[in-house]
Amino acid sequence: KGPYGPRRMAVKNAGHGNLFQDNQGRWWCTAFDHKYVDSNHQWTPWVVPINIVESADDLRIEVLDDRFRPTFEDQQLVATLNQTGVPKGRKGKKPWDR
Repeated sequence: KGPYGPRRMAVKNAGHGNLFQDNQGRWWCTAFDHKYVDSNHQWTPWVVPINIVESADDLRIEVLDDRFRPTFEDQQLVATLNQTGVPKGRKGKKPWDR
């Protein structure tokens, strides 16, 4: 119901991600990724370690595996797309069609 903060990429290269906490209180994100592929499979499932960082006015996800941590450029792209919407050439295409 909001109010909401700025949109950000939480976990890079992690389609179908779900957040969960284990019995020791650690946070994880599931990932169904195509970039870090096992040579025998088209898609590879991952469990990515994260921290949830909460402040008085924000909540963000800190990714502990460098392969899945969004870069500054990733976040800039998300900010741009928030302003411009999906580029005309991308309409109707799947995200992995790049």
